[in-house]
Amino acid sequence: MAERARLECANDSRISILTTSAEKTGLTTGTVDAVLIASAYHWMNRPAVNDELLRILKPGGAALIFEYRFPIVAARPKLNEWIRRQFNTLWKLPEQTPRGKLKELLQALLVRPEVKQWRPLGDLPGTPPFFEQQLTVEALAGLIFSQARFESYSRSLLGNEARAHHRTDIGARLHEFFDGAEALAFEFPLRGFLIEKRGHY
Repeated sequence: MAERARLECANDSRISILTTSAEKTGLTTGTVDAVLIASAYHWMNRPAVNDELLRILKPGGAALIFEYRFPIVAARPKLNEWIRRQFNTLWKLPEQTPRGKLKELLQALLVRPEVKQWRPLGDLPGTPPFFEQQLTVEALAGLIFSQARFESYSRSLLGNEARAHHRTDIGARLHEFFDGAEALAFEFPLRGFLIEKRGHY
């Protein structure tokens, strides 16, 4: 992602890209206007990230922490149900437990004294409840294969041949659901919170 951003922003001198950890950015205290964490907060060392986020934000600065749920396509309800069932049955290993809702994960940050206020994404004017993207079969398969739950299940299969066979089967099943369509419009439901730090610019 950083490499893609460097290519896209190569001619914009206002943008610099730093590859570092969210828990220890190396940025100067109180110098950041805004922080954006997109579908990643649940992977982080949250106490350390909370400290770092509040350290680098300017007084009056804000953090938008959000995630998307796996996309759905209105035109193919049977496809949505098949994917949901796969994630909740076949691809769910016995030892896997739900990570919890985003608000629950954020609770320790939301009650910090440095936080002035926080608002759900849905309460922000002009904020859509989802974003839409056209996905081909290959793009949807790639999205499925990138999910941690699928990756964990795939690693449980013995041998590279079994893993490859399973992925081929998924691709064939998705082609059936697409029924000749080159791409379908998928909605990625959004949930998140805007968190404002106390103080003024």
